[in-house]
Amino acid sequence: MEESKTGYKSWKWTDAHFCNLPTHTLLYPGMSCGISTTPQTNVYGHAKVIDPDGSNKFLVASRVGKFISLEYQITMDKLAPSAKIIPFSYIPAGAELVSLDVICKSVHHKRIVVGVTFIKFEEESEDAESTCKQYLNLYSLQEEYSGFDNIDDCFSQSIDLDFTPYQLTHTSIFVAGKLESVFLLIGSDCKIHMYREVSAMQQTFREFPTDDCFPEFKDISTCVHWIDIVYYNQYSRRLTARGHRDGGITVSHVNVDSNGL
Repeated sequence: MEESKTGYKSWKWTDAHFCNLPTHTLLYPGMSCGISTTPQTNVYGHAKVIDPDGSNKFLVASRVGKFISLEYQITMDKLAPSAKIIPFSYIPAGAELVSLDVICKSVHHKRIVVGVTFIKFEEESEDAESTCKQYLNLYSLQEEYSGFDNIDDCFSQSIDLDFTPYQLTHTSIFVAGKLESVFLLIGSDCKIHMYREVSAMQQTFREFPTDDCFPEFKDISTCVHWIDIVYYNQYSRRLTARGHRDGGITVSHVNVDSNGL
């Protein structure tokens, strides 16, 4: 691309790759679909996974709970993008997946925890109207992570939610001078919920109050739809950005050492 006449240098692509998502024909063998063959997802249905060798994968989940890994394959010393269907069988039938996130634990990312929120519609009786329940499911690989081939060999935990889940993400907090990865879940109750691992041996998580770790989450008056958190200055400072339903954006600067804004 040549430099424009206005003097501004245009962006130049050095390489670009595109991955096609598998169609319904592959996801649902024998099913014909004449309207759309692309599985639907939403802005919360994706997560980055860091492999032990440092490479990245992009995990995408459809609303019906089908998981696809977008990654690169090395072929004849060249990178070729590919989309692989992950045989993930832990999402209950009839559930609608809302959000997805992955925590890569340990220094070399040899253990991952997959977090999934979903809504399940249930009918109490033939005459009663259908009701919905919300869940956060957490899946911890029992063995060292070496790919998604052993994703079904994991420990699973289901947590009932009394709110509609939105974005599921993760960040780090300091506990006894050590960094600990935690899940953060935005809820329709105008709160941001934190889930910490309480037993590494049993690989179980439990909700904890956020007041002691995240003073910027206090007194949120409008529903949050998105959060981004960045640490800097050797984890002594933190920037937290929140996007609200009403279009407002709040950015908080936190002193981690004193836990003050």
